[in-house]
Amino acid sequence: MLDEAQDGLVMSSAYSTAWAARVRSGQSPMFGEAVDWLRDNQWPDGSWGGRIGNPYDRTVCTLAAVVALAELPGNEEIVAQGCEYLRRHGEDWRGREAKTLAFDLVVPALADEGRALGLEIPPFDGLSAVRDGKLRMFPRELIANQPTTLLYSLEAVLPVFDADWKRFVSCDGSMAGSPSASAGAFLATGDPGFEKYLRSVRNPDGGFPEFHPLDVFSQAWTVHNFQRAGLLGGDGHAAVLRRLENLLRAGETVGFSTYFPLADPDSTAMCLNVLLDEGRDVSDLLDLLSEFEGDDCFLTYPFERQASVTPNARVLQALHHRGEQYRPQVGKAVDYLISQRNEDAWWRDKWHLSTYYATANTIFGLSRISDSRTTWPATGQWLIDTQHADGSWGTGGGNAEETAYAVLGLDALAAHVSVPARVWRDAEAYLAAHLDDTGHPELWIGKGLYTPINVVRSAVTAGHARAAELTSPQ
Repeated sequence: MLDEAQDGLVMSSAYSTAWAARVRSGQSPMFGEAVDWLRDNQWPDGSWGGRIGNPYDRTVCTLAAVVALAELPGNEEIVAQGCEYLRRHGEDWRGREAKTLAFDLVVPALADEGRALGLEIPPFDGLSAVRDGKLRMFPRELIANQPTTLLYSLEAVLPVFDADWKRFVSCDGSMAGSPSASAGAFLATGDPGFEKYLRSVRNPDGGFPEFHPLDVFSQAWTVHNFQRAGLLGGDGHAAVLRRLENLLRAGETVGFSTYFPLADPDSTAMCLNVLLDEGRDVSDLLDLLSEFEGDDCFLTYPFERQASVTPNARVLQALHHRGEQYRPQVGKAVDYLISQRNEDAWWRDKWHLSTYYATANTIFGLSRISDSRTTWPATGQWLIDTQHADGSWGTGGGNAEETAYAVLGLDALAAHVSVPARVWRDAEAYLAAHLDDTGHPELWIGKGLYTPINVVRSAVTAGHARAAELTSPQ
């Protein structure tokens, strides 16, 4: 599985596939398989998007799909169904949690394109003003001279992006490792480099992933999941650890992908954590995390409007290795995490739909710290109480990925919480039955929801291994 994590396989998403479907070779679609994928993956209610009916995801994916299909003949019926869905549900996202990335940029741009094609698109009142306010946060001089997160959403901001963005094309020919941004860039320029990139990242089913490559993220998270279950071993994991250490030893922070132009604390801290937990002496590199320190917490990217839980938990986990040296930073991360707790028990995050993912990762960091404000019995009881009758946890009646995070979180609380044997037994049985699942729901948050295949598989494998060990006679 570690070998497969090298590039970071990601399941096809409707949003990225819709943008690829718009690319032309003459008058015909360059990627006819992408058009077929869209035709084959519309939900019965007329929408497109992930298996979990997140209203942000369904809105942005449906908008992207109807615009792409309306540009081609023969799609009138399914386009009409998509537009009807938007008229009925296009406002369902208001006031809801788990917003997809760049939603405020993408929706106004796609809605304008749809109306120009004669589609009856909802007004999405107020979003254009939100978009304009967000764009004003980025100084013109800055976006002209250094990469920003706007590059990831280039397809949505091209009409208002007057800087020379072509200088920021990644060396793999992509725009920020994003197939949708790269498709938008190709439509604007016809540059064959973007075409070559798109051809290289197309999935076997004809669809396109949210990101490619997702190499640093996939490798580091897969190693971490295996570490939590004691499953590492052999030359494969040693090679991955060497690669991650070499990235850090180059004197730089890292991002989730080799070709994403910005580093982040989540990826940097995760690389440090997996190395430190394997006994590699990289504590001299902990100062790299100071790049992300803000006034009240650690920030993922410049100009972000909302900080996030799991990067702070990850940073805390890393800095704890030299807690005395980094006492102010440790205290800052702890204060932030405590402030984000819900019902004294659980957490949510903006990078993943699941509260179990956010809660488990917060446990991994915060449970190492002695602080009177932690209420681990409440967290443990919440995890126990929310297990479904079939042994699973999670959205839509339960799924293997969220079950794995619940198991790993409870396991990390072993010193604080007594877990009934039935919890482990039922979880082990559920995960054993789903070890070979391939259609995991899209729970990770990008411009659309997505599934990083190897990260999810490694979490499920690790969760099952721990549940099996905790179920077996001691």
